[in-house]
Amino acid sequence: MKKRLFYFLLDGFGCGETQDAFRFQDEGAYTSLHILQNNPELSSSYIHEIGLFHCQENNSYCFPQNPNKDTFSCTQEMFGSILGEFRTFPNGFPASIVRNLENLFGTHFLGNVAMSGTKIIKELGEESHQHGAPIVYTSADSVMQFAAHVDSFPLSSLYYLCEIACRLYCHDLPLGRVIARPFRGSSAETYVRTMDRKDFVYPTPPNPILSSLQDQGVRIYCNRIFSDIFHSNAMTILPGKNNDSIYSHFISILQSPPMKENELYLLNLEDFDMLYGHRRDVKGYGNELIRFSNVLQESIGLLQESDAILISADHGNDPTFTKHTDHTREYTPYIWIDAHSVHHLEQPMPLSYIGQAIQVFFM
Repeated sequence: MKKRLFYFLLDGFGCGETQDAFRFQDEGAYTSLHILQNNPELSSSYIHEIGLFHCQENNSYCFPQNPNKDTFSCTQEMFGSILGEFRTFPNGFPASIVRNLENLFGTHFLGNVAMSGTKIIKELGEESHQHGAPIVYTSADSVMQFAAHVDSFPLSSLYYLCEIACRLYCHDLPLGRVIARPFRGSSAETYVRTMDRKDFVYPTPPNPILSSLQDQGVRIYCNRIFSDIFHSNAMTILPGKNNDSIYSHFISILQSPPMKENELYLLNLEDFDMLYGHRRDVKGYGNELIRFSNVLQESIGLLQESDAILISADHGNDPTFTKHTDHTREYTPYIWIDAHSVHHLEQPMPLSYIGQAIQVFFM
């Protein structure tokens, strides 16, 4: 019987500060616990029943070894690649870099500061929209982001700008990612980022674990984030660009006849991080977890004998944390579900254990 594995990466759902959290000024962060404390209704949810909020107490968690706390570095580590430390730019990028890109594209950039993406669009969006001038900004992560209005700076031009910036600077700085952040609307009050975000990442070769699985005949499906992170591996990109679309697709797959090949689904639930963690929306985070819990509970009765679900995360993003609005350096949960039972780790394991467990499943 052919096997199917669904890997849900709950983006930003950490389970307590790591031993080196002090390096990031993240002492006291505990995403899962603080969400539970502020959303008591979660105590009666399916994900609470299976222990998702108690992974640290149960020793069923993974610890990072990479020197960063971003999705790209942590996801690479899950599949065996530990990257070096990336640079961050709390005061914006060097003027020489900005001037070089402006000269290459014959346009002026706005911003060049470290700021929330939604905030900078409100502050500089109208000028950007009027003059077709992209906004360049960064965050506490190693990331260069370009925001532009789709009506005055075409999406194709924005992608091209980001690709060139990535090729010029990701390896040399080094810089983790260059991200295209298109937005639309008619005024500062109505500007909203579209779902056409695209990440251009630090250049890496094809991932050996994913390549090995593909060589064994495993068909790998993924959503956008996994595709961007492992851009050198040819994987089938799933439709949809938010958590709800992933939930719907997941249930529809389970309700369909099994395929005649082994299948791996890599599903990053980005909304937890982007919409609720960074925006410090603890209630919204709790509500989204309830939606995920309900979908997961519905799926259990649909699992075939050779199906499995793996749940983990990449880093923390504690919505109650007040020192900053960035990711938090935390352990990540580990829960394995099959048609008959729920499995936990017997002891904490490195983050790279996730890729190893996936490999073993398909042996």
